[in-house]
Amino acid sequence: MTEKTYEQLRTEASHFWPAGTPLALKYNPRALVDLQCERPVADDSLDHLEPRGTARDNTHWLPFVAKCEQLFSHRDVRYLDIGCAGGGLVFDFAARRHFAMGLEGSDYSLLHKRAEWATIPDNLYTCDVTRRFSITDRETGQTFQFDVIGIWDVLEHLAEERLDVFFRNVRNHLSRGGLFCGTVSTREAMHSATAGRNHHATVQSKDWWLNAFSTAGFKNVEHSTFDFSDYPRGNGIIFPANFQERPDEGFHFVLTPA
Repeated sequence: MTEKTYEQLRTEASHFWPAGTPLALKYNPRALVDLQCERPVADDSLDHLEPRGTARDNTHWLPFVAKCEQLFSHRDVRYLDIGCAGGGLVFDFAARRHFAMGLEGSDYSLLHKRAEWATIPDNLYTCDVTRRFSITDRETGQTFQFDVIGIWDVLEHLAEERLDVFFRNVRNHLSRGGLFCGTVSTREAMHSATAGRNHHATVQSKDWWLNAFSTAGFKNVEHSTFDFSDYPRGNGIIFPANFQERPDEGFHFVLTPA
């Protein structure tokens, strides 16, 4: 990995994909599946009204892709990234010839054609994931299911009263034996440049979240599934939050349908 500042690593892909790297995608989601969503943009979310992460994040982390490949016996993996911001992880999976899609609640990156929205537009979509959505296989007409659904630094941004719908969406699109993994921050985020408002809509303890996962029909998978450094966020490498050193700030989770 080349020496980059934190801000550069957060917004660029050059630490994994040098300029000029040829891109030969195996799958074109727009040709293979249909997305129907009740609301295409989460226009009542602070993250859309006061864009921060959606306007500057573009996390790339190939160790996570490589571990998923290992876990699924090096076959083609179906990956869905929820709250994908710039689409970096979607790019990483797609560039390694997996089926990869990203859903983003704000249309900021789409309208500005920023980050990977300019390079893999057929893999990235806007969608309010707290409203009902469906991804359908065009060939079979059945719900398309994913091996891995990731949500990184997003879950705490969703309104508590909409979590039931969100979890139902995840269950509907997660394959049997599939993994639902991500991060949860357990503290407020007073970082809005314009109003200083807390963008973390649901601030609850780890125990509260674990109970919410269980109630929603998920069970925990041993964390040995992933090494700490495999996680794209919360590992203190390309994002300051380090949940191993500061567990009071948040945690990682790996779940599967109960």
